[in-house]
Amino acid sequence: MNQRSIAGILVFAVFAAAPLRAEEISASQSYKLTAQPALPTLSLPAVAAKVNGEEISINKFWNALVAASGNTVLNGMIEEILLNQEFGKKFKKPKTVNARISAQVDERIADIRKQFPTEEAFVSRLQSSGLGLEDLKKQVRLQIVKEKLIEDKISVSAKELKKYWDDNKDKLPKGTAWDDKTKKQLESYMKQTKFNDEYPKYIQAVRQKSDIKILLNP
Repeated sequence: MNQRSIAGILVFAVFAAAPLRAEEISASQSYKLTAQPALPTLSLPAVAAKVNGEEISINKFWNALVAASGNTVLNGMIEEILLNQEFGKKFKKPKTVNARISAQVDERIADIRKQFPTEEAFVSRLQSSGLGLEDLKKQVRLQIVKEKLIEDKISVSAKELKKYWDDNKDKLPKGTAWDDKTKKQLESYMKQTKFNDEYPKYIQAVRQKSDIKILLNP
């Protein structure tokens, strides 16, 4: 693992990871949505598109959209509610913690910005990923909430950090020093590795103990 790979972990985590991975969904509560009629309360045209005069009805479009992405979107929304509920249970002074999280979000956004040569390059990457700055902030905040909920399982001790350095320093670029910058990068990498192992188990356990009812066609 070189420094470039470690430093790029923030960008990878935000831009490459979907809000919900399939392996995170509990086997006992993995739901598949079937086709649903378009909601009558939505103000939508009867026809979504015309191709050389042939119509694609809004119902056909809606059903295809739900079949393709509905399961992922709905489960992602369910997961976000579960996380906020668990966050409220764990932290008795949420306003104080939320203030800290807001500061951490700003710090991480600043770190992500630093990994692009210009502000224009940063904005371009956001746009190509279909994100606005507020979307990015929301994703980063959700990631921090996840980390705080399992912080006892992903913390990295000074001893662990030093051992990782001793075991891997020869694989890093020549001249890499055991300084605060390197320690911070290595700690972030090790936390992310632990997170990838622990979070799927955590969210699966939360889903299993929760009362989740899918009211669309199961």
